[in-house]
Amino acid sequence: MEEEQVTKIDFQYAESPIRFSLRSCCTKKPYSMIHIERQAIPVLLKRLKHFEDEYTWKMLVSEERGKGITPEKKNGESYKAIDAQRQSEDGVFMGEENHYFHMRVKSKDKQWGLFRIFGYQKKDMFCITHFDVKGSFHH
Repeated sequence: MEEEQVTKIDFQYAESPIRFSLRSCCTKKPYSMIHIERQAIPVLLKRLKHFEDEYTWKMLVSEERGKGITPEKKNGESYKAIDAQRQSEDGVFMGEENHYFHMRVKSKDKQWGLFRIFGYQKKDMFCITHFDVKGSFHH
């Protein structure tokens, strides 16, 4: 039986520019900001700024899988990891639809050409919970 999938985004914010937040990012755990190599951080931040400057949520969700966001299947490993981190930061909300996804963040940098970020939508923010700079997080 195929696992249930939720809608990609909260359509109430479809026309809003995307913004990224590190507030919900896990700390002192694997795949947190402190485990990203120092040289990779400026590359990642430059790409995230590009998305904030150029994309609305609607535009991002319209992109093909390799360029946009991919929703997490309910109860999958990534979904559970995002959910646990969101609950530790924001608490438990009953009856709300959760918009959990990951996104590929590509760059022309030879060493740091592809990141994946995992997180959830909270209003117009993409709340990052995990970083994957080497393609090893629930891949």
